[in-house]
Amino acid sequence: MALALLLLDQGEISEAIDVVESLPVNSNETQNFSDLFYILVYATQNELSLSELPQAKIEDLEDIAENRNIGGFAAQIILTQFYDKEYLSIIETDTSLEYRSQKNKKVERKLTDNKVRIHPNPVEDQLSISYWMPVGENYSFSIMGLDGSIWSQIDLDQNSGHLRMNTAGLPSAVYILKSSNGINMSELSKFIKK
Repeated sequence: MALALLLLDQGEISEAIDVVESLPVNSNETQNFSDLFYILVYATQNELSLSELPQAKIEDLEDIAENRNIGGFAAQIILTQFYDKEYLSIIETDTSLEYRSQKNKKVERKLTDNKVRIHPNPVEDQLSISYWMPVGENYSFSIMGLDGSIWSQIDLDQNSGHLRMNTAGLPSAVYILKSSNGINMSELSKFIKK
């Protein structure tokens, strides 16, 4: 299951689907994970943020979230973070079990709530970047060496899209892709140049 999610996150959709289809379907847990996985595939293939799912997919997530298994808990996390739903979690203490709300408190939108995907990793000539950010801000993507030197930078005024950064001239090494709004938010992603 983890391998399928990792492959999907890296943009290897067909390989991720192969992993899920090879799982035995004789348990409720496997079926719920599979249902959740195909919702994530739908979002990836349609270049949607999880906050932009159609109502039918949200209802499917709500059905999955009723189960106490990996798929159910993952669906609860998505619904809590992106759709302001509330679920109780069982917390074991020294003396009893407690139920606590896991409702997402949206006090401040952070860049880590956003989605930035890079692939392939390791990269040869072109680094592909897919991104979804808060509306109304300008962003920059910088390729930096581990010493902090900037090798390349692109400034954007769109909050979502796809872009490619040329990496053909970079020496083989480990690099950092820094996404930033230039004020107070930044996110770092590590990648390898072959």
